[in-house]
Amino acid sequence: MELRDTGLNGIPRRRFLAHLFDIPPLLLGLAALSHPSSKISQRTSAPRPLIVSDRIDLEEVRARLTDFWIQNDGASQDVFHTLDMTLKRLYECYPTTASSERLEVVTALCELHIHAANLLRDRGKFSKSLEHLNKTKDLHVLLNDDELKADVLYRRGGLYLEKGEISLALDDYHTAEQKLNNVSAPLQAAVLLETALSEARIADSKQQCTAVLKKLDQAGRIIRVERTEVGREKKPYLKVDVARYHLDRAATLIALGNPDEAQQELTLLSFSQLSGRRSVYQLILQAQACFGLKEYSQAAMLVEEALPLARTMCSRVNLERIKTLYKQLQDTPFRNNPEVGRLGYLLFHT
Repeated sequence: MELRDTGLNGIPRRRFLAHLFDIPPLLLGLAALSHPSSKISQRTSAPRPLIVSDRIDLEEVRARLTDFWIQNDGASQDVFHTLDMTLKRLYECYPTTASSERLEVVTALCELHIHAANLLRDRGKFSKSLEHLNKTKDLHVLLNDDELKADVLYRRGGLYLEKGEISLALDDYHTAEQKLNNVSAPLQAAVLLETALSEARIADSKQQCTAVLKKLDQAGRIIRVERTEVGREKKPYLKVDVARYHLDRAATLIALGNPDEAQQELTLLSFSQLSGRRSVYQLILQAQACFGLKEYSQAAMLVEEALPLARTMCSRVNLERIKTLYKQLQDTPFRNNPEVGRLGYLLFHT
């Protein structure tokens, strides 16, 4: 199950929107709530204001989602069930939540939609991921939070980047850049790193390449000076540390056509320093750098090592990166070598 009950047609969400925008319930296909007689109303006590922490342990939910993302800790079905039920419960409780608590509920909804979008993007479910990010537009009516707004733009930019829609990715990244002075240091660095990668994909002049490298350097300074590895408090998981910097810099150097420099960048990391999706990404980047240097045998062996890890994590994004490199190997004189044949067998027949 992957968040099947939290769509636009879900009754809790429609009630939430009706309450938020003062829309007559019938227009959203909801039955109007009957009004009890004044006599009954006098006998019935008003609903007790719900304090989020009384009913939903948001810290526990955040911890589960973060652990799953970092270490692939737990079954994906359980994680998506937790997200689904927490979102549903928050939408249900909003109308009866005390005014002083509503901002916390809306903020939590926005955070959880971002978490859901990130997990679904990694699984290659781009439409569902985009749906969750777009749902935050309703929530921003009640929020004036540049951090969450920029975070949504950052995540959506990443989605478009994975789809190869660079122009759309840059639209979101450049809009997020306009908010950098008002957001946390980790998010500043993350936006700059991924903007640089996107710009590298379309750079066709020395001047543009230089601008990309300057943006990487700016992100690096923020990471070192602001100690961004500590992360953000009570926000969707975002770890931007030195290891992340080396990975993203290597990816950008590969996009700029500098595989030798990318390989040098990756030597600054050891496999033991990385875990989860980062360990898979490092192997894939090493393979891409080897491919760029025409070290085809090594490239094939590296992505073969990454393949079972990506499958275990159900990381469709990384699986697609492996398939892309396999197709590139097929277009080289090395295509008939045993290493490529073995990789193809493992990809499509196991």
